[in-house]
Amino acid sequence: MLISTSHATIFEPGALVARAKCTSEFWIGLTSGLLKLSVHDESGKGVTLCGISAGGWFGEGSVLKNELRQYDVYSLQKSRVLMVPSSTFHSLLDESISFNSFIIHQLNNRLAEFICSVQNTRMLTITARVARSIAQLFNQDLYPSTKSRIYISQEELAMLVGVSRQRVNGALQHLERLGLVNLSYNQIDVLDLEQMRLMDRVPTVP
Repeated sequence: MLISTSHATIFEPGALVARAKCTSEFWIGLTSGLLKLSVHDESGKGVTLCGISAGGWFGEGSVLKNELRQYDVYSLQKSRVLMVPSSTFHSLLDESISFNSFIIHQLNNRLAEFICSVQNTRMLTITARVARSIAQLFNQDLYPSTKSRIYISQEELAMLVGVSRQRVNGALQHLERLGLVNLSYNQIDVLDLEQMRLMDRVPTVP
């Protein structure tokens, strides 16, 4: 049912995937690429809520409550997005115990992610925020298709962290000197994911 009633769409970088304040007609999955969820005020000023990397699903809350979507969804990279109709989503909830378990697990992990994001923004240094933001994209519960390497520009990462590209650059350079990442053009190889997740300050370089 999931595959037969769904469709996949390719979105180019910068494309609007789903608009805020519109009916949530689809549960959305990402098979490749990178998306961001963001909100904007009337002046156009925006805040990024989180990034969605390969293997991730989102939007189940709005579909469950049959409410308007609360955020805009943009592609940061060329992305292959799977759209599952709301009717299919609710049919699976009615018929499949395993699907219900998956959704409960998904909602619990998403809540934990947002709690961590708020905590990171208010309590951590910029370098620690960058480290944990990268680590969130490797959360295997939410993004099971993401490996130890992620393709992302410093500008894209700055959008996810909510700081300038220059400050992201400085943080990444420090993380590389610490031996936690290897950097190359638009690519980050994470060498110590656990340390990235636990970082709460900026260690000195030996």
